[in-house]
Amino acid sequence: MNWKNVQTGMEIRVTGKVRLVGNVPFSELVITDNEGNDWYINQDSRPALSGHEQEIVTVRAVVHREKIVLANGKRLNDRRVLDDVEIVQ
Repeated sequence: MNWKNVQTGMEIRVTGKVRLVGNVPFSELVITDNEGNDWYINQDSRPALSGHEQEIVTVRAVVHREKIVLANGKRLNDRRVLDDVEIVQ
């Protein structure tokens, strides 16, 4: 799966390590794939991955892209967020 070409609404499979990033109370769950790309997990889908932190999993999910713009107007790479996450392996 090419991280740069993924578009909102696509159903995809992602394999990677489940990690918790950020600081409490703003921590987020991500899957980091073999290329080092972070796929953020939608808040509603977090229970599907609870108990799998630091494990390698394969999930099926629907992706949406969120634009990231800094306060100075500089645009960063879009965030890829996974919805309707289901572990398949």
